[in-house]
Amino acid sequence: AAQYMQLRAMGVPAVGMVVALSGGFQAARDAKTPFIAVMLSGVVNLVLDPLLMFTFGLGMSGAALATVTAQYSSAILMTYQAFFGKKRAMFFGSETESVTACVEGETCDEVDLTEEPEEPVKFVEPARYDFNKKVA
Repeated sequence: AAQYMQLRAMGVPAVGMVVALSGGFQAARDAKTPFIAVMLSGVVNLVLDPLLMFTFGLGMSGAALATVTAQYSSAILMTYQAFFGKKRAMFFGSETESVTACVEGETCDEVDLTEEPEEPVKFVEPARYDFNKKVA
């Protein structure tokens, strides 16, 4: 059991990366990427567990190595998506100093993010929800 735990401890940095990046992706309104990474991890573990445990005869050490490999595969995928993927700009914010803002019923204007707005930003009061209301 001690050897299993020592091998599994090698996966702690990968798990930390996955947790941190999952939070970042979800904050950027992308829950699909963490989901795909976790699914990849599960598939890698599913394939490597019997292979390393029985085919190569590594037993419990093989199970630990399969799990650590699966954890790192998930961390590598998420790191790649965060820094080089299609949604990189969404994850790190706009790479430009201006964005195009469109207001419903009006034309779209280029907005310079480095300047202060001419008029104060108007916030809309969120709709109130009655949590005691019974849903049919």
